[in-house]
Amino acid sequence: MNSQNSYKPTAVVLGPAVIDSRVDPAPDSTSGHKYEASIQDRLGGGAANVARQFSKLGLAVKPILLTGNDSLHAVAESLVQQEFKQRATCPQLMHSTRRSVLIRNTVYTLRSAVAQHELPREIMREIKAAGIVVLAPLAAEDHSIAVQVLQASSFSLLQLSNQQLQHPKKAIELASLADMTVINDAELELWTGCNETSAGIRWLRDRGVNAVIVTSKTSATGFVGGQWIHAPAYETGKLVSSVGAGDVLMGTLAAMRLNGEPWKESLQLAMAAAALHVEAKPASGIPDLQRVARHRKTIPFLPNPSRQLINLPRVATIAAGLFLGLLTFGLFS
Repeated sequence: MNSQNSYKPTAVVLGPAVIDSRVDPAPDSTSGHKYEASIQDRLGGGAANVARQFSKLGLAVKPILLTGNDSLHAVAESLVQQEFKQRATCPQLMHSTRRSVLIRNTVYTLRSAVAQHELPREIMREIKAAGIVVLAPLAAEDHSIAVQVLQASSFSLLQLSNQQLQHPKKAIELASLADMTVINDAELELWTGCNETSAGIRWLRDRGVNAVIVTSKTSATGFVGGQWIHAPAYETGKLVSSVGAGDVLMGTLAAMRLNGEPWKESLQLAMAAAALHVEAKPASGIPDLQRVARHRKTIPFLPNPSRQLINLPRVATIAAGLFLGLLTFGLFS
């Protein structure tokens, strides 16, 4: 790292900058009606959300938020500078700056690709110097860019988009390069075809992915360092919005790892952060997360659902078959 820089980031988060346009108030239905509403622009996207969580937890982060060479670049850059000041950069490397429309708990977006196959040298220097790199979801066409980032990182966490997961072999290549890949249960099924978490993780392990965490509404299950780790979700009060909860979880997980916490403890605090996020009560720091993890009730959790749960209809069918068999044997013997 260049010792002449006054700001020395220990974490880099790389991904597209997204202008989130939120419609408020959001109508119950949009069919055949015109509504008066305000539209507010805010900096969004997985990379910005992850970087924002680092900042909330008091850890240094360098967001590299990609934009396009278009009229929206200035809007995105202004939003980035308002929040992250001089710590962030907005290189114009995308075909177009991304914009999303948020109506209630639904996001409408178009994922633009990076317009070149290699990142500039100054960005690669930042990646190589970082203690940890989080690579946010990219377009499927950005595979070579993702490979470059993961190969250059000393320690990396990976998020994958649905576009990327629709190319399973390429997604496996990226996950094999990352130190940890974090996806949710729906993404796991899209990627592997397995609708049960432990089976999906084993499918990935058989193909060389040895570090993965799968999240759901009730728990998180992972495999890392040759061991299974589990963390239950925390009970929540009123649900305000689940948009961005996965990014908050990822940001907390990466921040805690950078702070020296083991994987299991990092995951528990990440689940606590996600619970606070959906209640619109973001954590004010690491002690806040630790209090939630110690005192809040968790959702009942079975580490291996496929082994712990009994298929009652199947048991009933087998029992009925045995009974009929014995009855028949008794009648005709």
